[in-house]
Amino acid sequence: MKSRLLIGLLLILILSACSGDVYELAYTARGDSANILALTNTDIFQRTDDLNVVVRLGSHNDTVDVSATFFDPDGNQEGETLTVKADKDTGMVILGLDFEQRPSGEDWQLGLWRIEIRIDGEKVDDVEFRIQ
Repeated sequence: MKSRLLIGLLLILILSACSGDVYELAYTARGDSANILALTNTDIFQRTDDLNVVVRLGSHNDTVDVSATFFDPDGNQEGETLTVKADKDTGMVILGLDFEQRPSGEDWQLGLWRIEIRIDGEKVDDVEFRIQ
């Protein structure tokens, strides 16, 4: 009986260490740069701004896939899902949509947008921002 309890507790510890706290938080930022110092933290964008999400990671021992999928106010996916591999020394990732690279050439749609954040394919957060 004690060995089952010990194995159960050990399994819980192992699973919690695996899922860990790799993801800490995400926020939206305006700017045309991959340099965090050149971005402005905001949740309000203009129709021709570049749209960025900054994802802060906790400590992790392996490379993780960090993904962001942008959805317009109608719930349609905008562009492809953006994914970057973050090695164990990476603490912050910037993913974004460049307005000038938008195939349609049209301004971003007005309204409340959503970004789905995933770590290694597992959804960890939704971040919202507004285009006005």
